[in-house]
Amino acid sequence: MNTSETQERIPQSAEQCLANVGAKIDRLIEAAGKAKQTLFSKEQMAIIHGELALMEMHDGLEKAWSELSVAWKDHQKKQLLEVQHEEKTSQKNTAEEDFPGTC
Repeated sequence: MNTSETQERIPQSAEQCLANVGAKIDRLIEAAGKAKQTLFSKEQMAIIHGELALMEMHDGLEKAWSELSVAWKDHQKKQLLEVQHEEKTSQKNTAEEDFPGTC
């Protein structure tokens, strides 16, 4: 046995025992306070990261919606041009039928 183990076995006075217990309680309270602060810091970082992720998602959705809107407008313009082209072609064919060329 080393001397520290034998010293721990020496009976202590009630005052010394209570002082040791009080010191242990103080260390535990301090450790709990540090753990609480660490947890609070981690929660704050998680909130910040979550907010940033939501902002990125929002920006991505806004961009996607804008691109979709542009693509839809282009699609509608193409359809309108096709309809106009078909109408012109139809009118031209109708005009040729009404006024056949002379041969």
